[in-house]
Amino acid sequence: MSTGPRGRDPEWRSTNECTLSTTLLQSYLDRETDAATARHVGAHLDECHHCDRDARTFQQLRSSLTRHGGPDEAAVGRLHDFAHSLLRGGGDESAEKAPEPGA
Repeated sequence: MSTGPRGRDPEWRSTNECTLSTTLLQSYLDRETDAATARHVGAHLDECHHCDRDARTFQQLRSSLTRHGGPDEAAVGRLHDFAHSLLRGGGDESAEKAPEPGA
């Protein structure tokens, strides 16, 4: 029997084809799910390397942002604009105009 990614057993499942949504994972990490959903997501994280890695990444980002007092609002705006340009299929039209980090 596999112990899952947290137990570092080499037999745990690794897939990019799982059905756990990012929204549900975020809700779980924010403790916004009901008890049954929390148990389901927790069990999934024990078996799915991909989702467990995403969960650990989200937790590290949250920890980093907390230590540094939150994100730079201008950087968040640029990231938001870039994400929307990707959704429209246009790439990053503002890449040439974007200021250098720390500028």
